[in-house]
Amino acid sequence: MPNMINRLLHAEFEKEFKDKGSYLVLNMSRLKAEDAHDLRGRMKEKGIRFRVVKNRLARLALEKNGLGELGGYLQGQCAIVYGEDEETAIQAAKILHEAFKGVKPEARPAKIAAAFMEGETLPPEKAVHLHTLPDKATLRAQIVGAIQGPMRGLAAAIAGPGASLARVLNARAEGE
Repeated sequence: MPNMINRLLHAEFEKEFKDKGSYLVLNMSRLKAEDAHDLRGRMKEKGIRFRVVKNRLARLALEKNGLGELGGYLQGQCAIVYGEDEETAIQAAKILHEAFKGVKPEARPAKIAAAFMEGETLPPEKAVHLHTLPDKATLRAQIVGAIQGPMRGLAAAIAGPGASLARVLNARAEGE
């Protein structure tokens, strides 16, 4: 790295990309400045960082942090979206999907190039579907509901004959 600015940027990228929950690489070759500003604001509200990067410097910083495979997807004008939590990539994909909802996927000005979640790099064909995944709280609620449903039915079936007997005995006691 020949100049001081590049060295400073590289050091900053290394520090920022270290030990984050998940990452999303966006290709923004057709993204207008006002749309980028809007996306950055939406993501900031959720605690998500949106960082436009110099590809070569970002690749070096990602490699230094053990994310070299993700750096291979940095081509053209790119941004890296990241956060502390493992669900950041999912939240960012939902925000991106919502921002360009009326636009056909192939015509969107910002596209998901790759993602890194839970120790795995997701290529574009898998990463583009992140917006369809539920967050962990929703997933846990669905699992609890799936477990509780049969249990609730079993409890009602077990309690049914005893409740019927109690009603008959009560009616008989009140009738006499």
